[in-house]
Amino acid sequence: MLYLMLSVGIGGFAGTRGRSVIFWAFISLLITPIVAAGILLILKDKNPRRAPREEQKAESQ
Repeated sequence: MLYLMLSVGIGGFAGTRGRSVIFWAFISLLITPIVAAGILLILKDKNPRRAPREEQKAESQ
């Protein structure tokens, strides 16, 4: 039950990063939710509202 809840949570996290909720929830069921979360953290954020802020941070450094 906890595994399923974590997988759904990973789907929600993917949604905040501009990725497909259903796809990432399914992927986290196939592999572990921790590995799926790690992959999501490595991938670039596709959310158009958040991406410019990250680019501004990179430019200021």
